[in-house]
Amino acid sequence: MKFSALSHRLVLLIALVVGLASAGCGSDNGSQTSDYDVTVSVVSDAGDLGALQFNVSYEGESGGWSGTAGNIDCEALIDALMAVNDSGASSLKIGVVSLEGVPTPGDVVRCVFRGPDELSTSSFVVRVLDASDTDSVRVMPVPTMQVTSVVAR
Repeated sequence: MKFSALSHRLVLLIALVVGLASAGCGSDNGSQTSDYDVTVSVVSDAGDLGALQFNVSYEGESGGWSGTAGNIDCEALIDALMAVNDSGASSLKIGVVSLEGVPTPGDVVRCVFRGPDELSTSSFVVRVLDASDTDSVRVMPVPTMQVTSVVAR
């Protein structure tokens, strides 16, 4: 059973990476004024998650994630494999797979965003696309996620 669950999560991660690699380019441009650490967290108690896919979008008019395409400046805050891609329009696609499970609630990822001086957590929207537990069973309802911290670098 463990091999089957692991295989399922690896196939999902590979599909996510392939899909992300063919997505849009980065949104870096020279007009931004500051760099910020943006932390994205699961804020609901969904148990331990084996896989999680979500989008993080900036709702402002100017700004972008640091990096381009699949080379976005992000770090996993959990013990997991992670794929990140800038899909254009200041939106990131992120997927994580964890063999031990991602404990919830808790921080998941921190990414660098370049933008105007008035950024806050409400400047971003997080949409969960898919979540499964450590046995690869889909979690319903999907966990609630949001940007929980925006800190100037």
